[in-house]
Amino acid sequence: MKQPIRKKESNTATPHVHFPLEAMAASTFFVNHTLQIEWVKADWRDRLSRAIATEWKEDDSGTIFDTLLHASLKGMFFNWQPLFSFVYNFLKQSTPPTIFNRVAPALSTGMGKTKTSARPLSGFKKVGLLDSCSFQVEDNDGKMQNKRLYGVVLSEGTVFVLNNETVKPTKMTTSTDLTGDSGKTPFSVLSVRLDNSVSIVDTLLPDAYYQLMKRIWRESDRVLAAFDGHRVRRSGTEVQYMIAGKPNRDPVYDAIRCAIDLRTKMRETEASLRADAGWYSRIRLNIGISSGKDHLQTEDPTVSMAFMFPGGAADQAHYLSTIARKGAIWITKPALSHIAPEKRKRITFGLYRKNRLIPNIFAQVSDLRHINGGASQGKQDRPMAVTRIISLGTA
Repeated sequence: MKQPIRKKESNTATPHVHFPLEAMAASTFFVNHTLQIEWVKADWRDRLSRAIATEWKEDDSGTIFDTLLHASLKGMFFNWQPLFSFVYNFLKQSTPPTIFNRVAPALSTGMGKTKTSARPLSGFKKVGLLDSCSFQVEDNDGKMQNKRLYGVVLSEGTVFVLNNETVKPTKMTTSTDLTGDSGKTPFSVLSVRLDNSVSIVDTLLPDAYYQLMKRIWRESDRVLAAFDGHRVRRSGTEVQYMIAGKPNRDPVYDAIRCAIDLRTKMRETEASLRADAGWYSRIRLNIGISSGKDHLQTEDPTVSMAFMFPGGAADQAHYLSTIARKGAIWITKPALSHIAPEKRKRITFGLYRKNRLIPNIFAQVSDLRHINGGASQGKQDRPMAVTRIISLGTA
């Protein structure tokens, strides 16, 4: 790379700065002016850089945002939005608007400014646009590893450098810990969808179907309200809820309790319809559960940036509800993993293989076509690890 971007100074020549790939000591990747990754140097000890390199090698046709939105990367974070937001805003400042607006994902709200550090990267002078952000990833031992991503704008594109923070890594934050440095609140998302809705529509007149759906969503609203759940949106046969974490309350565990209660409530509703009108169709809700962490507004926690990001918690829960069948409850591995161990012991989860439950295992979405009879999936969701919630015991 020949020359960094820097402000013009009178009677001062702009120096050439070279970044030979073999000389880079840290994990590094380079993004050109069309927002595509041109090369990656991954450190074998660094899971994140290895994952970026793997995703890029498998498909180099997309932008840096396509790579960062892959589920295999997001699964390493409890909240991946700070990293995505930093890269998004940093490249937006250094990329011509005509290019950025054409190839970058369109978000329905402003990203806002990411808190960054003015601490310079060792070995570089701030001759061009230089900034950084801190974030945390989960290491192989289940601990939170503190990382920092630096961005340096050069004439040919942008260099991003991954480095370890100098502060001592902290233990992984559980979903009940609301006092982290980020000040963000953990939350869960439930996507609830009526199973076999086409068949039910065919058996009822439009008005009767409308009244049935109103009754189902009224019941689900009551169940979620008992756990301080908020309806985020409703569309057709699907409704989404969010449960924000509170002291001594685990939002993901509460989401599982809600899902189990909804299963019981639908059985009661079906029994009531059978008694009143000879109803014979099954009423079951297919449910997907995911989790995240964000700055939630006290007056309306559902107004969250987390719901605006493509591939975020809301999209994951929505997708799981589309692949669920016959009233199944699916959950992402990161969501289940952040439940405190003593509560997780009460949960029976796993996958069915040939009608036999294999407990305490997960599968990538790409494997679910063998389980669910050919469910389709988007490419970015295929690496996402998920499992089924079977039942919930008492303490």
